[in-house]
Amino acid sequence: MITFFHLISFKNACIGKYFLTLKGDPLLKLTKEQHEAIIGLALGDLYLFKGRQNVKLRFKQGAKNSLYLVHLFELFYDYFSSLPKFSSLLDKRTNKVYYSVIANTRQSPIFNYYHSLFYNSEGKKVVLSNIGDLLSPRGLAYWLMDDGYCDIYTVYLCTDSFTLEEVELFIKVLHSNFGLVATLQKRVQKQETLGELDLVVKLKTLIYFVL
Repeated sequence: MITFFHLISFKNACIGKYFLTLKGDPLLKLTKEQHEAIIGLALGDLYLFKGRQNVKLRFKQGAKNSLYLVHLFELFYDYFSSLPKFSSLLDKRTNKVYYSVIANTRQSPIFNYYHSLFYNSEGKKVVLSNIGDLLSPRGLAYWLMDDGYCDIYTVYLCTDSFTLEEVELFIKVLHSNFGLVATLQKRVQKQETLGELDLVVKLKTLIYFVL
């Protein structure tokens, strides 16, 4: 199975590097790429878990996206002390088993800043009014990788976890920062309108986002 093969190969390539790093002092500064990635990932599936003092990053992807998680593992490998793990969950409604890959970083004070940006005092994820100052092209690319899907001409961003006001803010930011035109769309399934909102984004030519 390709999922396991790539993780095992990645272990052989990098395990020596990150355990060697752990012997020294914790890193005190993130790279620009790591910073921009966290901003976009925090809008997507990234969970920032707050311990007693410090915060850790929790990455989770479906098994079919395991190579993407391996990329994230490589991007932040200095902060990991263990390899990604596979998990399974039985959906009792459909009797289907869903497989995922999970990776948790060590807790570090360097991640506290990002938790304060995206979580309120009750631990609920929120969006700051100045998100436009933080979201870069690279950050948008990671957000799209987490919560985006597309057809031939259009990209959709799943935004059902955000409030209507936050989604409307995203529309303004996408236009002002990147010249993108986005509209709201309610998701329809089995002829029933769900209370979930997607952003429909006309991407034009944005290949440079992933370079």
